[in-house]
Amino acid sequence: MDFCKQNVDVRFGIIWGASISDLDAMAIFKFWATRFGLSLPMQSGMIYDPWKNYNDNSVEVLLHATAVAVDGHGLLILGPSGSGKSYLAIEMLALGADLISDDRVWLRSGGTEIILYTAEPVMGRIEARGLGLLSCPMQTCIPLKYCLDLSLISEARLPFAQEVTKLGHKILVLPGRPIVPQAAALMLLVKNGFAAYD
Repeated sequence: MDFCKQNVDVRFGIIWGASISDLDAMAIFKFWATRFGLSLPMQSGMIYDPWKNYNDNSVEVLLHATAVAVDGHGLLILGPSGSGKSYLAIEMLALGADLISDDRVWLRSGGTEIILYTAEPVMGRIEARGLGLLSCPMQTCIPLKYCLDLSLISEARLPFAQEVTKLGHKILVLPGRPIVPQAAALMLLVKNGFAAYD
């Protein structure tokens, strides 16, 4: 089986793999994960791509993700199925956040920033595993402030945000493993940002 046209932005560069074997791809990713303290999980024998666009055009991006709004700022939560995107969003909703979209999120360029939009089929609903679909307060669009990737691993106690570029804008991506940030801490982060380090 070939691993084709997969690209991953790892801190300082992009690794491009085109038609290389899974074994070679894993060796490359292990090298970069060790070098930068990051890891990318395998999903069903292939590398998981959190930025896979489920849309056919390049003007807007449809992601498998969940997004919430806190005081006029958006948090995009990425991760494979079952990684806890909805669970974390529900915890934030219970603390006063509003849902933008669960399971599918649109990203569009809004001039100087990326705007998160609701995917209409799931508007105003979030899945609680073992319980069902829940109604919740929502907003249909909000500017993106941070992204949390539940597939991105950093062993650092105070991990650095990774920077990726989508739709011509830079996005700060925070690692969400091995310790998933607390919902309350994420609420404070989205409201107030990071404190300056002395």
